[in-house]
Amino acid sequence: MKKLIAIIMALVVLSAVPTLAATLNAKMTVDNGFVAFLSTSDYSLGTQILSGTGENWKTAFPFSAELTSGTYYLHVFAYNTGSPSLPSNPGGFLGEFTLTGTGYSFANGTQSLYTGANSYWRVGTAPAPQAAPPTVWTSDYNGTLKDIGKNSDPTIWFNNNGHSPVAGISPDASWIWTTDGMYTPRYFSTTITANAVPEASSIMLALCGLGTMGGFKGIVRRIKK
Repeated sequence: MKKLIAIIMALVVLSAVPTLAATLNAKMTVDNGFVAFLSTSDYSLGTQILSGTGENWKTAFPFSAELTSGTYYLHVFAYNTGSPSLPSNPGGFLGEFTLTGTGYSFANGTQSLYTGANSYWRVGTAPAPQAAPPTVWTSDYNGTLKDIGKNSDPTIWFNNNGHSPVAGISPDASWIWTTDGMYTPRYFSTTITANAVPEASSIMLALCGLGTMGGFKGIVRRIKK
């Protein structure tokens, strides 16, 4: 009986060890260009995973990245080009992001996230030149997000894309930028969090307690006999 309890305890403890293995899948675009990074620190760029420029904003840029340990930050350096004097030349960031596998969730607590002017995204202004990717990241998210319209709404992008949403990105994702101008580059960021799991030591203590109770009940039964 003791051997059986020991085997069960060992199997449960091993199964409780966190399994952090997920894949981040993204489809995104920026008018007019961007450089995306995946980092394990909110204070550093991390690894460049994607970039896009020019009139290619009509295309959804896909990428996938493996998540294996700790918290991650998706950083997007976005910029708009053209004449600042043209009010009809706004900047915009649009994206759809999903997680497959176990162990991770977005800032909204799920495995699916769209761009939107909500608390799940942060934004800051960048002092760098328009189209130059940064050499360091800033965590001073001092900007205010602006929702310019959903991918399916009749925005300037919808109208300039043959009255169609950007293919491959959910119609419910929103074009976002900031409320304070269109031509200074922007730092967008969202957090991807490792889900909490019970510690193996806590489960071991609980099982030891159950094992002790089982042994005590066995003694009581023998005394009664």
